[in-house]
Amino acid sequence: MLGRMTEITSSASYQRADSSRPVLETTVGGVLREAAERAAGTVALVEGTPDPGSRRRWSYADLLAASEGVARALLGRFAPGERVAVWAPSSPEWLLLEFGAALAGLTLVTVNPALRTGELAFVLGQSGVQGVALAPVYRGADLAETLAQVRGQLPGLREVISFADWDSFADSGSPTERLPEVQPDDPVHLRDHRLPEGRGLAPPGNHQQRPVLRGDLAGWPG
Repeated sequence: MLGRMTEITSSASYQRADSSRPVLETTVGGVLREAAERAAGTVALVEGTPDPGSRRRWSYADLLAASEGVARALLGRFAPGERVAVWAPSSPEWLLLEFGAALAGLTLVTVNPALRTGELAFVLGQSGVQGVALAPVYRGADLAETLAQVRGQLPGLREVISFADWDSFADSGSPTERLPEVQPDDPVHLRDHRLPEGRGLAPPGNHQQRPVLRGDLAGWPG
C-alpha cells in the first residue's frame, strides 16, 4: 500500500525588505544622540550577569557619554575610515566599542572569539584592520597569545587594546577631541562573513544598513 502523498509548495527563498517604514537618513551615533535627548534617564543597557545585584546599568545619557569617551580614545589611536576588529564575546564594553567606533567614523570588524590562529590570521588579514580590541581569555584560550602568534602576518596591525585594561583605555581620550561628522553612507561594520571559495570577506555595511536605522530594534525610545 502506497504511503500518503505530501504536497510540496515551492516559495521564494528570501524575504522581501520591509518598505513600510523609511530608512532613516542618519547614523548610528545620530540615533544614540536622539535617544539620549528623548529619554536621557531611561535605562538603556543592563549587564547580563547571574547576580542581579552586581549588574551594571547605563541610562541613554550614560551610554552616550561613555560611547563618546570611547570614540575620543579611539581617535587618539586611529583616523576616521580605519578599521578596528573586536575579538571578544558580548559584553557592555563590546557595545560601547561598537558605538564609539561609529561615532569616531571607524569600521568595526566583528570576529568570532572562537577562531584560532589560521582563521584569525585570514580574517584580520582580509579585513585589513589597523587595530584589535580583544578579551584576555575566551573559553580557556589566551587570545592575546593567539594574536601574538599571527601578528607577524599582519603588517598593517599597529594597535592592540585589551578589555582587561578597558577603564584606562576609555579614559585615555582627550576631552577636547572633536568627533568627526559621520555620514549615513559611511562604512561602519564588517562581519566575519566569508565569500565562497576563499574569495575573502563580504564588503562592509554602512550606517543605514544597521538594524537600529531600519526600526528593527525593539524598545528604542522615540
